[in-house]
Amino acid sequence: MKRLFAAILSALLVLSMTAVAFAAVGAPAAAGEDTKIYFDAASSGWQGFDLIAFHFWAIDDPDFVAVDWGSKRQNGTNEGGGLWSYDTTKVGTIKPGCQYAVIIYAKINGSASQQTYNLLFGAPCLGLTAATDGVTYENPEDSNKITQAAFWGGGIDPSVYGPQLMVTSIGNVVGTCCPASTTPYGLFVFFLTDRLANARAFTDKTDQELLDDTAAALGLEREDVVTALEQTEIAVDWDADASPLPRHEPVPGEDEKVPYTVDVVFGEGTAVGDKDILTINYSLPPEYAYDTVTLTATPAEGYSFEGWTIEGSYEIEGDADLYSAVLTVKAFEGIKAHARFYINEPVVPGEHQRGDADGDGSVTIMDATRIQRWLADLEPDDRIDNTAADADGDGEVTIMDATRIQRYLAELCDMDGKPISAPDPYELQTVQ
Repeated sequence: MKRLFAAILSALLVLSMTAVAFAAVGAPAAAGEDTKIYFDAASSGWQGFDLIAFHFWAIDDPDFVAVDWGSKRQNGTNEGGGLWSYDTTKVGTIKPGCQYAVIIYAKINGSASQQTYNLLFGAPCLGLTAATDGVTYENPEDSNKITQAAFWGGGIDPSVYGPQLMVTSIGNVVGTCCPASTTPYGLFVFFLTDRLANARAFTDKTDQELLDDTAAALGLEREDVVTALEQTEIAVDWDADASPLPRHEPVPGEDEKVPYTVDVVFGEGTAVGDKDILTINYSLPPEYAYDTVTLTATPAEGYSFEGWTIEGSYEIEGDADLYSAVLTVKAFEGIKAHARFYINEPVVPGEHQRGDADGDGSVTIMDATRIQRWLADLEPDDRIDNTAADADGDGEVTIMDATRIQRYLAELCDMDGKPISAPDPYELQTVQ
């Protein structure tokens, strides 16, 4: 008798602890402390079945042990009026912050008949009701079959808890909710390594169409496809320049490292720099020596093109110069081009140190360039701090200020013009 009483007390204690655990989950107030999930078979149009069953598994909970498909432990409870429920404590504890999946299926004479597509859920879904609404998906493993999508009621966002986002066997994308254990990029890598060969065999699409369509459905950009191909080393007939996928559009002032692109004849260069002045590097390989390369610098929204710096032996063709965004260059020994950008924000005069003409907080060769461009009417007045640009302190901004900055950077003099190194004994000195 004591043993029986102890067992009952222990069971009550476990149930009490379970209720406390679920109470901390943060389920909707209407659900209270309900540990069940529900399925509305009536509104889903399911008829002629014996019972509704619930097959669970964990996405990112290593302690959860799934029950075998078809087990009686998966059988739900008829709540009446076509509503069926399942108490999740029968299969384990739904942990806060973890993600799980369920397939809800009907049984006829012990065998499964119709069923839902993988439906992702978590603790916030406890006490809520799922139902199908006529949306069907291609079966991810067999493109000849379709499956019914189910969605949670109660205002649950289907991109957070909803039909699992997957790439089908022929490269189509179905579902709304990406599992916590992967990303859309990870699903694209899976498509390349596990689905592409089958998609090639059973669709009429070209490689270009397969990659572009799948990546677009996953919300990816051209750079993602390039990275995935480099990662997987899969040989495909895909051209990034011919792709309709969007390029990455950085947000000025938000990205610490902002990627840009330089469009060129023989390839593509990328830029990584700080968020104020960006540098794009493009190296022309030696085999293209004596050939021409057209460089096109396209600034992102909120940025302006500053100019080019080119290393190597080259010749600019046509009327363009180093301040032209589109530049055609004949390279003699291979070149390396740098494109510079700046944020379109007015430079506040009087707030910067002497020589810091562009107001970026330091004195660099770009300050000398900014002065030269302003003197040539290539820069508006609000792009230069006239006070700081007067490097020699004579009260005017002239070419001599740019020269003073260049000499200062070469450590030939300080900003006041005083020589830093000892004078050359052979240099002609003025007798006082």
